[in-house]
Amino acid sequence: PDAREAAAWIVSSAGEVNLVTADLQSLSGFPIATGIRPTAEPVSFEGTLYLCDGDSTLRAVGRDGSVSVASLPFTDAVRSPPAFLKAGKKTLVATYPKSFLGALWLTDTGGTPESAWPAYASGIAFGSPLPFVLEGKPAVAFVTQAGELSVFDLDAKPLPGFPVALSGVFYAQPAFDGEFLWLVSSSGTLFRVSPDGKVLSHRIPEFTAEEGLVTLFDVTGDGIPEIFVTGDGSALHG
Repeated sequence: PDAREAAAWIVSSAGEVNLVTADLQSLSGFPIATGIRPTAEPVSFEGTLYLCDGDSTLRAVGRDGSVSVASLPFTDAVRSPPAFLKAGKKTLVATYPKSFLGALWLTDTGGTPESAWPAYASGIAFGSPLPFVLEGKPAVAFVTQAGELSVFDLDAKPLPGFPVALSGVFYAQPAFDGEFLWLVSSSGTLFRVSPDGKVLSHRIPEFTAEEGLVTLFDVTGDGIPEIFVTGDGSALHG
C-alpha cells in the first residue's frame, strides 16, 4: 500500500490508540488516549476500531480520529472481542460477557439489543458468538466449553436440530464457510456441522488445540473457501 495511507492500528494496554502508515508514521490526529484499559483484544471492522472497557462500554475509534462511546446492555466485562456482521444497512454486534448466566447478546453498534435478545447458552464458554448469514438471514452460532453447539435465529430462537452435543472440550468458536459450521476440539477433532444439525468429524493425528483456531480463506480463487486449522504447535492443517 501507499506509505501515506493507513496500514495498521496499534493499541497499548493503557488504551492509547495509534493509526500508522506502512512506514509506521502516525496519521494526523493520532495517537489518541482513550483513558481506558481494554478488557478484550481490539477488533477492527469496516475501518473502525472497537475497544471494550470494564464498565461495559464499547468505544469506536474512526480513521479520522473521532471517538464514540456506546453502553452495552449488561454489567459484566467483555473478555473476548465482539464479532461483527453487516446485515443490510445494519451492523450487528455479538458479545458474550463471560458469566454463569450464559447470556449472549446481539446489538447494533450503539449498544441497542435486538428485540428478543439475549439468548442463553448452557454453560461457560470461550470467545464471542459467531454472527453469520444463513440462507439470506442473520443467525448466531455459539459453542460452550463442554461442546453444546447452539444456533439462534434473529429472534433468539434455536434453529431446528439445535443445540447439538459435540464430543470434547472447546476453546474456540466456530467458523462458517457459507454452507457449514466448522469447529475443532482441544483433543484435535475437526467437526463439520450442517445447518440442520448433522455432524461429520475427523480426528487430526498428533494434534491438540487448547489454543486452536479454525479460519477460512479462498486460496485457490474458485469461490469456495478452504478450511485451515491451527493448534498448540506450529503445524497448519488445511
